[in-house]
Amino acid sequence: MLVVALFLLLGVGYTYVTAGGDTKKTGKAASTLGYILMGIAIALIAKGLIYAACFIVTNTSGTCTF
Repeated sequence: MLVVALFLLLGVGYTYVTAGGDTKKTGKAASTLGYILMGIAIALIAKGLIYAACFIVTNTSGTCTF
């Protein structure tokens, strides 16, 4: 998931750099960047919740394998 987000970030950066001052393109790049960052945050929170649930259930850290 995070690898895909990296490629999307590169694409947004390319779109922003090549916009040439076009406010429509820079606005689209900015909104896409926001969506990508929200997706990354949700993915990290979900992963943290999975590890927290595993820790609560097994009562030990490092024993949950996925």
